[in-house]
Amino acid sequence: MLGNISINQNGWISFPSTTGNSYSISGDMLANTFNGSKVGMTKKTKMPPRIFFKLMKRKMGILKDYKYKKRIEKLEQAVKKAEELGQIAFSEELFKKLLVLVREAEIYAFGLKIFLSRDIYEEFKNKTERAVRLTPLKNYARPIPQSVLDKKIKCDENKLFNGYVVMHYDEPGAVKEKQKEEIEKYLSQSAFIFAANAPFPVENPADLQNQVSAESDNLIAAVYSGDKTKVDEYAQKAQAGIDQMKKVAVPYVLKDIHKLMLQLAIYTSNLKDDISLNTQDPIKSLAAASSLQVVAQGAMKLQSEFSAILTEYDIEFINFP
Repeated sequence: MLGNISINQNGWISFPSTTGNSYSISGDMLANTFNGSKVGMTKKTKMPPRIFFKLMKRKMGILKDYKYKKRIEKLEQAVKKAEELGQIAFSEELFKKLLVLVREAEIYAFGLKIFLSRDIYEEFKNKTERAVRLTPLKNYARPIPQSVLDKKIKCDENKLFNGYVVMHYDEPGAVKEKQKEEIEKYLSQSAFIFAANAPFPVENPADLQNQVSAESDNLIAAVYSGDKTKVDEYAQKAQAGIDQMKKVAVPYVLKDIHKLMLQLAIYTSNLKDDISLNTQDPIKSLAAASSLQVVAQGAMKLQSEFSAILTEYDIEFINFP
């Protein structure tokens, strides 16, 4: 009993009101008067995103100089000893810790000392009003401050990290929908460029794979027959496509594919200078055919990666002009 307020063994709080009626409130914020009237009370348990991010900043740790050299040497000895004793699984676990420690030492030496533990993020990520998530940088479809990008460039130059993620609280699906729009725009522009420079008419996207395969065979046949005009034609179209694709805005999620596509196009364009079309020299013709097979394989790889992107973002087809 605290004055006129009492708490029973079940956690119910009883107190008199100014009107003379007594009330009791449970720990789950449901209330009843002693006369039987029920009062519902809403208790908000989830934090706003801005509070979440402030909490994450407070939870950040700082790497300290814990004599990394001695710790690394000690762990190396433990790995070696475990291997000598035949404790393969244990040595593998120790080796993983060694890799983490070495990377941590590299990061510390570079001057990056503030970090956030993944465990802390996992603990609090579902306690916000809006979903908070980690998205790989390559899939993040929002502007990033230039100051952050400048730091990333320096980290990349020193090969400090294998990848990057962005912590954000966009509504579910919002980022992916934005990415889908950007990808569809890119694919539409790319399809136009491809159709404009393809050595064959693109009429039905469903037949594209068969057309590419058939045209690859035709190009290889041109090499064997010494048809330099045919090869030059391919090279000219490839160069025209390269010049046009360099002007296309590329979604971050497609950066790697776009780079590979340009590399393949440049390689194809250079074939007119690198291959030897000589029907009297089978060895040189064979080498030329091998180069063209590399192009064909690269084209098939690109097609496979594009197909995976279309599936991931639920894009059913590309509109060719």
